[in-house]
This record gives sequence, structure tokens and C-alpha cells, in this order.
Amino acid sequence: MKLCLNEHESFPIKLEQEFAAGEILPEFQGLISLGQGKVLLSIQKADEEYYCQGSLNSKAQLECARCLEPYETELVSDIDFIACSQEHYDSLKSEAVDDEDYVFIDSTDVSIDITAPIEQALILAVSMKPLCAETCRGICPMCGSNLNQTKCDCNNEKIDPRWDGLRGLNGG
Repeated sequence: MKLCLNEHESFPIKLEQEFAAGEILPEFQGLISLGQGKVLLSIQKADEEYYCQGSLNSKAQLECARCLEPYETELVSDIDFIACSQEHYDSLKSEAVDDEDYVFIDSTDVSIDITAPIEQALILAVSMKPLCAETCRGICPMCGSNLNQTKCDCNNEKIDPRWDGLRGLNGG
């Protein structure tokens, strides 16, 4: 997804860019698909650098970490990066370069490909343990049944065999 910066004469500017379902899909375990999304950016220009900050949101289909079933959700995240030419960035290396993410400008038409920052922001928006619901019961480790849909009769109680000698004792 490209943004063309030479179309604008004065800064700061605000841009809204939409992306279609399937246009962006970061490789991330548990992320099945992305729907249509929107990026809102505020861009400031200082010398040869464009400071881009904003937010994005997209519908997504994720795999639940407990029951492994797909579910729909909305991903919302902040996005923050600096756009400049490769030459300018190389000249900054001798100075202290901050830990910002840089995107390099295509010098022929002063455009930037913002696909990578969008993918990174979307990955950060996905929970470390995506759940279809907080009450998701997961799958049975014995028979593999989805415990949200059925109740199995498996005995999931595992007792360490070292405690077998205490089985006959009762509280008295």
C-alpha cells in the first residue's frame, strides 16, 4: 500500500487510507484473514523527514488459542514511523539515531510503501493468546472434543503416581 507525499504542498496533513480485504496479511500464527481496514495518519514534515503517526483498524478472523475455532474480531492499533530517503537515513547513522521505525521514500515519485508498518501494527494488535470468548472451555486433551459444544466423559484427572500411597487415607 503506497502513499504519495508529493501531492501535498503544505504540512501537517491528515490522510485516511483504506485497504481491501486480503490486500494485507501479515504472517502470524493464529491470524487467518483480514477484512477491510482503515489507516488514519497525521504527517508532519521536518527537513527531509516525514513523521507519521496515527491509528488503524481492521476486521480480522483469528483462531482461538483454546478451542482452535475461527472467530471474528476487530483489531485496533497505533501506527508510528518516519519516512525519509535511504541517503538521508545513511547520513544519520553517524549521529545518534533513535529507535523509530523508518520507511524509505521511493525517490522517483516521493511515495512510501506503508505495508510493513501496517503489518507490524496489526501483529501488535493481536492478543498473545487470542480467545473467542473469556469463557471458552477449549478442547479435551484426551478425546479432542470442543468443550464449548459437547461435554465429554473423559477422566482428565492426572495424579502423580508418587502420591498413590496416600489414596487410602481419609481426613480422620
